[in-house]
Amino acid sequence: MRLAVLGLACILPVGAAWAQPIYRCGPDGREYSQTPCPGGRLLDLADPRSAAQRAEARDVAAREARLATRLEAQRRQAESSAKPPGAASLSPRPAQKPVADPSPGKPKTKKAAADEPFIATVPRRSKAKSTSP
Repeated sequence: MRLAVLGLACILPVGAAWAQPIYRCGPDGREYSQTPCPGGRLLDLADPRSAAQRAEARDVAAREARLATRLEAQRRQAESSAKPPGAASLSPRPAQKPVADPSPGKPKTKKAAADEPFIATVPRRSKAKSTSP
């Protein structure tokens, strides 16, 4: 019983706040006041929706609040089960060794030693054998 009285005591001031008149004032109508002002006009703050529409709006808002709570719980669960990222480094990654091609084909040639200079040569033309009749 005390809770109902306390709840009613909390709701009454809110209802009284809605009942106060609001005036639109200023040369551009950009100022609002609770007291009449010169050139100001009284705003109609009545809710044009029917009681059924207001009840439906409350139901939709409650449904969306429940959905938001469920989605938040799912997100928190997904975040807690996610593996944290590993340690990061700003240094470059070490070069990976190339994978050898196991396919048979051209035989591999020996590379020149590192201390020998590279010399480019032009391949010689092979002379075509002429056949005499």
